[in-house]
Amino acid sequence: MSLGFHVPSDAFAADGDVTSTVEINASTANFPTLGDGDRLGSSLANIGDLNGDGVNDIASGTPWDDEGCNNCGAVHIMFMNADGSVDSTV
Repeated sequence: MSLGFHVPSDAFAADGDVTSTVEINASTANFPTLGDGDRLGSSLANIGDLNGDGVNDIASGTPWDDEGCNNCGAVHIMFMNADGSVDSTV
């Protein structure tokens, strides 16, 4: 089973506190294709605006991803939309 996680949408308070989140999970459009137990979200990083669209993007570790070899792992880059949804994943 793949993990889901919450990321901040574009709704932040003036003091920087997160005021809302959006859940990203296996039913999310443009979510990475994963196998059961791949452990997406075991590590997460805000990687800034990698694609230059004005929205910060996310890197997510998947330590037990099996594509290419057994449990060799992968990093999935999720290009985000301003509303917290996933635009695309590589």
